[in-house]
Amino acid sequence: MNETRSDEIWLCGLVKVRKRKILLQITDKLARPVRGVKVNIKFRKPLFHVGCGVTDTFLQYKKYQEWFLQKGFTASVFTNQMKWYWTESRQGIENYTVPDAMFQFFKDHGIAIRGHTVLWDKPKMNQDWLHRMTPKELLATAVRRLASVMARYLNDIFEWDVVNENLHFHFFEDKIGPQASGMFYHIAHVIDPNATLYLNEFNTLEIPGDIYAGPHKYIKRFREIRSYPGNENLTIGFGLQAHFPSGKPNMPYIRAVFDFLSETKMPIWLTEMDVQNTTNQAVYLEEIMREAFAHPGVEGMIVWAPWKPGANCTGLCLTDDNFKNTRAGDVVDKLMAEWRTPELNGKTNSKGLYKYYGFLGDYIVTLYDPYSLKQIIREIKITNKDPNPVLIPISI
Repeated sequence: MNETRSDEIWLCGLVKVRKRKILLQITDKLARPVRGVKVNIKFRKPLFHVGCGVTDTFLQYKKYQEWFLQKGFTASVFTNQMKWYWTESRQGIENYTVPDAMFQFFKDHGIAIRGHTVLWDKPKMNQDWLHRMTPKELLATAVRRLASVMARYLNDIFEWDVVNENLHFHFFEDKIGPQASGMFYHIAHVIDPNATLYLNEFNTLEIPGDIYAGPHKYIKRFREIRSYPGNENLTIGFGLQAHFPSGKPNMPYIRAVFDFLSETKMPIWLTEMDVQNTTNQAVYLEEIMREAFAHPGVEGMIVWAPWKPGANCTGLCLTDDNFKNTRAGDVVDKLMAEWRTPELNGKTNSKGLYKYYGFLGDYIVTLYDPYSLKQIIREIKITNKDPNPVLIPISI
């Protein structure tokens, strides 16, 4: 792909999709514009999520926790610790000790958590005792699992992968029936109507030739699940695992997949994004992240880079054992800094206006009135539903 063309698309996406021209209109109590008001703008949190996956070593290493917080990630996912085989390896004996502790850390620090995963359609990822069940027993047990994990974190997990990898695999469909996934998504929505429910699949984005998980197959599966009674208006997001192999990513294909899936008006996330460890790993990672950020259909991405001590990284690692950046870590830092609005200071003009261009997200606006000597603080939120430009009236 022509590099200049990619740069143009990324820049266009940056301006049109992720930023707004923001006009603060400052008036007095009589609705008259106030000139010369000092304005301070601090960007608190971006609307677009960039997160990082973690594993249970997160609880054991204080420096790992400090590293994560210092990075500024706004979301996380537990690579294995919420999975059924982790929380109930032996039938009837649930143990949420580890995921509970991980969950509490992120909740305490205001970091959004993706729930991964409630059920998994891959046969070998289900416990042996599930394989021995009758269809009726498996259905009852799967419903109990849905209620157990989702009710436990009710209203705190903002997205759930309900049935993982149900394009490539069909454990529950084979045992229960072809509408098993549709039924599970319906039950999941009843349990937690505030969470966005996701499909989650590999090779849809990264491998154009996968006959099981091409984008047309993904939309077909999405429609099948929405055809289950009661699911007709259900929001079901597209989770793209994005485990990229060692070769150069096919950027036109990636963009086409985003375009195709976006026609459904459903949200898209890169849920487990990594790139194999080769000489060009950091370069390819940056290309993929920029492409996703530039597309209006993509709402967030999780970098699949959990740290373990002494792992001698063979996948995607953002840090070494001394918590010093790898080249991939430098890329993530660079992009996250680039995608934030810097602190701004200025004064309103004769019309009482202060203008700036900023990324979508949460801001703290501090105003200093030179006449009354009052300080006024406002929190504002700019989203992709706001017009461009967006006018924010503030009376002082």
